[in-house]
Amino acid sequence: YQQASQVKTAVETIVTTTSRTGGGESAQPESGKSQGGLALATTRSPLRRGALTGFIVFLVIVALAIGVTLLLPRTYVGIALVRMTGPPAAQDPYHFQTESEVIQSQPVLGPVAASLNLDQRWGKKFYGGKVFSDEETVALMKHMTEIQPVRGSSVIEIRFYSDSPKEAAEIANKIAETYCARPPEHTGEIIDRAIAPWRPIRPNVPLNIFIGIVAGIGFGISAGVVVGLFTFWRGRSARRAMSPPPIQKPDRFWRWLAVVVLAL
Repeated sequence: YQQASQVKTAVETIVTTTSRTGGGESAQPESGKSQGGLALATTRSPLRRGALTGFIVFLVIVALAIGVTLLLPRTYVGIALVRMTGPPAAQDPYHFQTESEVIQSQPVLGPVAASLNLDQRWGKKFYGGKVFSDEETVALMKHMTEIQPVRGSSVIEIRFYSDSPKEAAEIANKIAETYCARPPEHTGEIIDRAIAPWRPIRPNVPLNIFIGIVAGIGFGISAGVVVGLFTFWRGRSARRAMSPPPIQKPDRFWRWLAVVVLAL
């Protein structure tokens, strides 16, 4: 009976040991797979969030650039070319500056405003029917007029800016005609009349959209990197908080010390 009991105990011990060994071996691959999947998911999550954030920032900036560009008022310019034929053109080095001031003076701009009824037209356009005074009309015309020289010649450009292409060309031509009709010492000759432009000079739609795309790429990459790093840091902190405390390994120093003492 005792021998049978001993054999039975030995068999149960062998079976228990075998089952524990098999269970541990089967659990290790599963735990390894789960850890590998968790690490892969943890790596993909910051990348996805960073890429999504960068793409959204890019779209928002490009949309803002397009929207602001489309909402900006259009400005057209009419350009009339005038060749100065007065005698001082070849002698006076300040001739262009002098003639530029003459073109933008009251004797030239005043008759132009009176002949085109700009005081009434602009009064209806800007102030709801209030008629401008002559001084106000001339001051506004001077602000919207620009004189530019053509390099290496006696030709000047009379530019007039307006939100209407027809008005820009009309006023530029009228300023050139009035200037050329002055007394002989300030004469000039119109060599190219202004035509109504079909494209506004401001805003520059292609340039603004290109700047918006470049800014969107830059800010999108920056925002994506920041969000990705922040997500990775939060995930790493959460994993550390959820992981079990490390198993304390027994200190073998005293054991080896006892062995050395006994050996001595």
